[in-house]
Amino acid sequence: MNSSLRIALVTAEVRPYAWVGGLSDVVSSLSTALAELGHDVEVYCPLYKQIAESHTVEWIRDLEVSVNRTVVPFKVY
Repeated sequence: MNSSLRIALVTAEVRPYAWVGGLSDVVSSLSTALAELGHDVEVYCPLYKQIAESHTVEWIRDLEVSVNRTVVPFKVY
């Protein structure tokens, strides 16, 4: 039996792309630790203007999330 999980972390900030305080450190460390335990981890944060201007970004896929019975589409870069 495979005990690994697929985990999505959704955050307002993550190093090295966007950070203000401790949240980015926690998300970065937590995602690394979970991946080292063998879990499939993806981290999502907004594509802030500063990220788009300072990093090469490319479209990966479109996703949809259901929020309060409303489907919200978004792009993953």
